[in-house]
Amino acid sequence: MNEKALLQCMPITSCDHKGEIYCCDCKSVVCALCFAELHDGHKCGDVPKVEDKFRQQMASDAADNVAASVEKYSEMLQKLEKEKIDFSEQITKAEIEINEKAEELKQMIDNHKEKLMGELSSMKLNRMKAIESLRDEIEQQL
Repeated sequence: MNEKALLQCMPITSCDHKGEIYCCDCKSVVCALCFAELHDGHKCGDVPKVEDKFRQQMASDAADNVAASVEKYSEMLQKLEKEKIDFSEQITKAEIEINEKAEELKQMIDNHKEKLMGELSSMKLNRMKAIESLRDEIEQQL
């Protein structure tokens, strides 16, 4: 940027005139005299009109940002709710599987217990018969 262009875009602080023109290129408020001398060819606007335009744009941007944020957070809430439902379904499914496996293991244990108790009862019966038989033999010898 050359020196003249640099000077044109620098705010003039030595001007005692009231600023009434907004230089869009330099983004500064200048008086008509300074605009004519230093901002020739720049896009400009009347300060109150530019101010109104800025206010409207800021309000519009704020409304757009709020609407975008509301939409974003609504989507996040929907995803979170879906995740909650999915997780709850997974937990319920896991609980059912755990209960089914526990019942299966209990049945296996009960079956094994019955088998062992049957074997023990058979061993007891056989041993008692053997003892009685031996006792009868001893009594006959006496």
